[in-house]
Amino acid sequence: MKSYYTPPQNHQFFQSYYRLTPTLRLMGYLAQVITALAEIGISYRLILSSVAEVFPEYATPVAYFGAIMVTVFLEVGLRKFLPFAFRAVLYRRFYGLHLLISVPVLIITAALIVALGFLSVQGSHEVVRQIAPDPEVIPEDPILLRSEEDSEHALQLWRSDSALLEQQYLSLQRGVEARYRPKIEKKPEMAASQSAEISVLQRRKTNALLDAGKRRDDRLAQIATDRREALNRIGEANRTAASVVSARTDRFGGGLAWFTMIALGVFVFSIGIEEVHRKGAGITEVVVPGQYDFLPNLFGELQFAIENRLNYRLRAKIREFEALTPLLEELETKPAWVTTSKPPLVPNPYMKPCKQCGKPYPERTKWQLFCCNPCRMAYHQAKHGRPYLPHKVYRAKLKEMNGTKMSLFED
Repeated sequence: MKSYYTPPQNHQFFQSYYRLTPTLRLMGYLAQVITALAEIGISYRLILSSVAEVFPEYATPVAYFGAIMVTVFLEVGLRKFLPFAFRAVLYRRFYGLHLLISVPVLIITAALIVALGFLSVQGSHEVVRQIAPDPEVIPEDPILLRSEEDSEHALQLWRSDSALLEQQYLSLQRGVEARYRPKIEKKPEMAASQSAEISVLQRRKTNALLDAGKRRDDRLAQIATDRREALNRIGEANRTAASVVSARTDRFGGGLAWFTMIALGVFVFSIGIEEVHRKGAGITEVVVPGQYDFLPNLFGELQFAIENRLNYRLRAKIREFEALTPLLEELETKPAWVTTSKPPLVPNPYMKPCKQCGKPYPERTKWQLFCCNPCRMAYHQAKHGRPYLPHKVYRAKLKEMNGTKMSLFED
């Protein structure tokens, strides 16, 4: 089915805006491309976040496909409905059956414009966030690593000091014992002086170890304080960088959102002005049906042809099966309960000579050539030089004879 526009009736009005409408039409297509990019961005993000919770391995391709489908649905729908909405207003199609079409068209057009505007604004911010550079974040790992190294160094220093003190006071204790040993041999009461002096050494060692532990704790506390202050400085710097980038993103996103809204307005007004130009110039759209527009669709005709072919093949097989069924009088054995008396034959005007014996016989089907099965077997043997055998039996006998084709097969 083809359509065309009639020549203008008001040539003065047509020529006044003739060069404007093609430019507006091109701007309308470009505006659709701009709004479509914004819609793809926000649709992709929404679908990705929804599908990733259920099917994370298929989230990305599903999000791409869904974003494209949503964008095509909105853009193509608005491209088709918007001209009819303007025509309904320009030609005042709000009476009779036109009312039942014009009102839904206007409602759907308004809904599509609102959806396009919302997605375009939200998508503009999303597109800017995706293409904007990430803030320069200062890593915290070096600070944490340096803090762990300092803590480990402090612990190692404390362990070495403690071991050195233990060794030092152990040497002093042994010296005291060696000094008092000859004295105790002469005067046993000197053992009390030795014990008192060793006790003084033990108290000194304990105090020295406590001082080393205090120095260790002070050093670890200082390391923790330095780490906390460094992390606070890094966090503040990172938050400042993130806020700067966020403010810049919001600023550019807002500008792009306004630009997409302007593009949407240009698209709507381009179609509206084009329809007004056609109305003022007296240009109308004429639809010419083709010879195939009201015929059944191709799939329907294909289905009909397939059904006819299957019916033909199946019915041909049924007729062939019926033709191979022997007559009752040709059966070699009959049950005991079958009577020997034959019913009187009704004369059949459709008689046909047998292809083998020439005897006339009543024709049961149009393709019947022989009066009985013996004649059919005899004709086959005379023609092919061997008795009739089914296909499977014939191939089996050929296999037994090593593939040699015989002129006559013995039973």
